[in-house]
Formats: sequence, C-alpha cells, structure tokens
Amino acid sequence: MTHTTQPKPPTPAAQKLSDNDLCALIEADLNRLTGTLFVIGHFFEGAEADALLQAQEHIMTMIRHAAKVADRVVTYSQHGVHLMSGAAQEEIMQAAGILASLEVMTRTTDQDSSASDAVMSSTLDAARDCIDRALALMSPDSSEGVRYQGVFALETWHAQESESVGLSLANEARSVRGR
Repeated sequence: MTHTTQPKPPTPAAQKLSDNDLCALIEADLNRLTGTLFVIGHFFEGAEADALLQAQEHIMTMIRHAAKVADRVVTYSQHGVHLMSGAAQEEIMQAAGILASLEVMTRTTDQDSSASDAVMSSTLDAARDCIDRALALMSPDSSEGVRYQGVFALETWHAQESESVGLSLANEARSVRGR
C-alpha cells in the first residue's frame, strides 16, 4: 500500500495591508500591551511572596509578549516601514528596551525583597507611560491623545524656552569675548 499525500495548496502571498490598516493593528496591539502592563504592575504591588513565586512563569510570559509587541514596531522601523511619527517610534523603542531589561530584572531579583516589587512596578509604569505616549502621538484625538496634549504642549514650550535661553547665553558669551 502506497501512501500518497495530497499536494499542499500553494501558500497565499502575504496579505497586503494598507499603511492605515497596519498602523491600526499596531495601535490595537499597543492598547492590549498597555492593559497587560497595567495588570502586571498591579500584581506586583499587592502580591504575597508565595503568589509571586507561583505566578512568576505566567508573568514572564506576559512580559515576553509585551516585549514582542513593542519589538514588532521596532522591526518595522528598521526595515523602512515608518507607519507613525518618529516621536511615536522613539517612545515604542524606549518601551521595548524597558521591557527587555524588565525580563532580565525579573530573573535576577531577590524574591523575598519588597524593594524588588516596587522596582518592578515602577519599571512597568515607565514602559506603560512610553506606550501611552506613543498612542497619544499616533492618535491625537484618542483618550490618550487628549490626556497628553497638555504634557506635549508643556514639553514643547520647555524645549523652546531652553533653546532661547541657550541662544541668549551664546550671544552673551560672544559679546563678552568680543570686548
């Protein structure tokens, strides 16, 4: 008896998505990511030592998934696919770096230390803030965008103010040297 296998149908070419569709998928991933980070952060704040030990593998899986989502945006950027502003990509790259360091930190922290829980929680908050800022930059009309408008305006004002102070100091230094 000969075993015949059915020929496999040719795999369809990769689905072509418009830039807007791809950006929407990334944004949805980022929204899930920020939710995941929120849940993990609250877990570290109130967990007992035994619960932390039991759930550590699950937490590591969640952190790895979150890092993969952020890394996907970084990979798109490295391959020339710029679906969002450079500032949003920078925020996501920063979050990816934070999440990568968080994975290392999780493996090496002393399980009995409440200080390590506080560090984990604040690190997760930092990654979440980066993701929220990226979402705000991608969708200025979203709830994140509206929430961050004041922050972005303040940062822009501060940068312009620093630049003008720097220019006036440079001009003053030139005039002193010219005397």
